[in-house]
Amino acid sequence: MKRYWRLIGLGLLVISALVLFVPFMAHAQYLYFNAWRAYDDKPPMWNIYQGGAAIQWVTWVSNPRFAVTNPRNASDDIVLDKATGLVWERLPQSVTLGQLEWSDSIEACTRTEHQGVMGWRLPTVEELSTLLELQGPKRDLPYGHPFVQVGDKFYWTSSARIGYASQAYTVRFGFSVYTYLKTSYQDYWCVRGGTGPTPGC
Repeated sequence: MKRYWRLIGLGLLVISALVLFVPFMAHAQYLYFNAWRAYDDKPPMWNIYQGGAAIQWVTWVSNPRFAVTNPRNASDDIVLDKATGLVWERLPQSVTLGQLEWSDSIEACTRTEHQGVMGWRLPTVEELSTLLELQGPKRDLPYGHPFVQVGDKFYWTSSARIGYASQAYTVRFGFSVYTYLKTSYQDYWCVRGGTGPTPGC
């Protein structure tokens, strides 16, 4: 008789657990899919996932090619280039942290976090070159851009010079593309999205 009541008690316990567990899983699943809904019907870079909410982009009035997230605070802002889908730091990291060797700049971007997201990296020479405006008298940044303190400097790219293991490409705004020894100290500027460096480079 005691065994009979034990089986009944065990059955009631299992049923109670299922009654509580099923609604909990349904709610958790709802929250999960709802959090990622920002990706629906839009390219990922237009809505970066941030704690369940999409980052709100504000079109840059001076040049609608770009959009920003925090116009009043450049140090805490990121920039979407609508022409390429790439997301850039508005204020290059090296402005505040100083110049680095090539390998250290790659590491620095890997550890970077902006707007609650990681996944930043050093851009390829092709990606950084998309910000070189070729229409004006100088190969400078596009007119009316939102970037801050991007001066006449050499910026590292993740692209190594083929056939020269000790050298990598840099981009100098206002001028063109150059190569430097990887052990030299240059500025760097992190990017998010895109395809990254070509394998083997």
